[in-house]
Amino acid sequence: MFRNGLLHTGRSDHKGPSVTVAGVPRVGWTYKTGGRIFSSPTLASDGTVYVGCTDGFVYGVQRSGVIKWKYPAGGPVVSTAAIGNPIGSDTTLFMGGADGTLHAVSANYGTSKWEYIRPRLHLNGKWQLKATRPIVSSAALAPEGIVYIGADTALYAINAATGSGGFSGTVKWSYETRGLILGSPALDGAGRIYVGTMEGALYCLRQDDGGFIWRFDAEGGLYSSPALDGGGRVYVGSVDSYLYALDALTGALHWKFRTSAAIYSSPAASVRDGTGRGYVFVGSTDWKLYAVRANDGLLASAVGVVSSPVIGPDGVVYVGSSDRYFYALNNLTGAVEWKLYADGPIQSSAAIDSDGQLYFATDAGTIYQVVEAVPPPPPGQK
Repeated sequence: MFRNGLLHTGRSDHKGPSVTVAGVPRVGWTYKTGGRIFSSPTLASDGTVYVGCTDGFVYGVQRSGVIKWKYPAGGPVVSTAAIGNPIGSDTTLFMGGADGTLHAVSANYGTSKWEYIRPRLHLNGKWQLKATRPIVSSAALAPEGIVYIGADTALYAINAATGSGGFSGTVKWSYETRGLILGSPALDGAGRIYVGTMEGALYCLRQDDGGFIWRFDAEGGLYSSPALDGGGRVYVGSVDSYLYALDALTGALHWKFRTSAAIYSSPAASVRDGTGRGYVFVGSTDWKLYAVRANDGLLASAVGVVSSPVIGPDGVVYVGSSDRYFYALNNLTGAVEWKLYADGPIQSSAAIDSDGQLYFATDAGTIYQVVEAVPPPPPGQK
C-alpha cells in the first residue's frame, strides 16, 4: 500500500540490502515497461510486484523478474495500487486511472473485477457521471473492506466487496472539499481519516461516515500525502515550502519547518522514543532530503536527494533522486551507505520485501530489483 500502510509512515518492517564484506548491493533484475513510471511498487505476499505506467497498463512482475500479466487500464496510471483481500475475496488491487475510473483488478489473473467511474456533485445537488479528470490519488484499503480515494475535489469511501456495507464498487459516503485531492488519504486505525487538498487544507474526517472533525489551512497546496507517526502527530508537506507537524486529534500546529522550495514528496516518520527523539524525513524541490527532529522541528541533516523516502527498521533511509541515483542513507548523519545508478530519474518510493529485496521504478519506465551483493567464492574456487 502507498507509503507502507494506512498510517503512511513510510516505515518498512523489513531491512533492505546493505553494504557487506562482499560489497555494495547489486541489481537482481530489471523489467522495462512501455512508458514512464511515477507510481510506487506494490508488493504481494508471494513476491509479485505491481506497478502502474503511463503506457496505460498495470504490470504484475513475478519475484523472478518474469512478467505475470499486464492489465489495460484505459489510460495512464500514476497512482500507487492498494492490495488486499476485502471481506474474504481473493487478492485484489485497487488503483485510479487517468480516465477517472477506480479499478479493482484480480492480483492473480490481471482481470477486472469491477470499475467505479466517479460521480461529480453539481450545484443542483444531482449526481452525474463524469470521467474527464484523472485520478492521481492513491487508494487506501481499510481492514473492514472499504477503499478510500480522492477524486477531483471529493474523498470517496467505496465498498471494496459485497458484505462490507454494500455491494462491491458502490459508494458508502463521499465528502466534498474545496480543492483537488492529489495525495493519498491516511487512516489512524482509531476511526479518523486524513487527506490534503491543493487549496492548502488538511482535513480530518470520521472514517465511518465522513463527518467533519477538523481542518488545518497551510499557506500553499498539499500535493504531499499526510503521514501519521502513531504517537499522536500528523505530518504533511506543502508547496509553500513548509513541513507541518500537527496534533492528530485537534489539528493544532506543533511546529513548521521551512525548506527552500516547494514540497511535493510525502514525509516519512521514524519511531519516537520516550524522550521525543525521532525524525521526519521529507524531500523538497530544492533537491534536498531533510531530516527534521520530530519533537521540536529543528533541522538534523540535509542531503542532496529528492523523492519520498522509506525507512528500514535499522534506521536506514532509502530514497531515489532526480540525478538517477538510488540512495541508502544513514538516518542520523545523512551519509551515503550505498548508491546505485539507474536509467532515469526516480520520483516514487521504494518497497522492500520480507527477504530484504528492494524494488523501485524510474521515470524511464524500468522496474529494478536490488539484492545483497554476492559473497566472493572461497580461495581456489571459481
